[in-house]
Amino acid sequence: MYKLGTAIIAVLAAILCWSLAPSSAFQTVEGETESLVKWYSLEEASELVKSAPKKVFVDVYTDWCGWCKRMDKDTFQHPQIAEYMNENFYPVKLDGEHKGPIVINGTTFSYVAGGLRGYHEAAAMLLKGKMSYPTVAFLDEKMKAVIVAPGYQTPQDLDTMMRYVAEGHQEAGTPYNLFSSTFRSRIKVDVAK
Repeated sequence: MYKLGTAIIAVLAAILCWSLAPSSAFQTVEGETESLVKWYSLEEASELVKSAPKKVFVDVYTDWCGWCKRMDKDTFQHPQIAEYMNENFYPVKLDGEHKGPIVINGTTFSYVAGGLRGYHEAAAMLLKGKMSYPTVAFLDEKMKAVIVAPGYQTPQDLDTMMRYVAEGHQEAGTPYNLFSSTFRSRIKVDVAK
């Protein structure tokens, strides 16, 4: 009887602790915050552009990549970046080592095993075989690459690229290096970090 009473008290204590805990504590994995960017899969974005054309932004990452995690925290969690991205693009997160198939416009892309780590054919196609993490890619409404930029991107870097693509500078014939040399991001550098 003593063991049954102790078990009931333990269960009641657990229920009480759970009910008093803030609900946000259960919304994300421990240590992570909910993303400000509304992320889509590559398949979802490729379908969305058919009915509501918009440019696509792709963040190619891996789970083991430290710079990818830093970009998630510093760049994609920046309120101005997230707001502009959500309004002007279909943002996509693509794990460069995703194990499952991805179907885009009737073509199936698969995981390719090899070496210490394999890669996903969709990521290899977007990155033109230059597998580097993180890499960001901007695609037009026909899912063709406009910009592919490897490496960590600061909020200011990403702001420049987003505006170049979203405002149609590439379609107007302005070379990216000319645009980026004259464009001044409105995003302030946080020197406290």
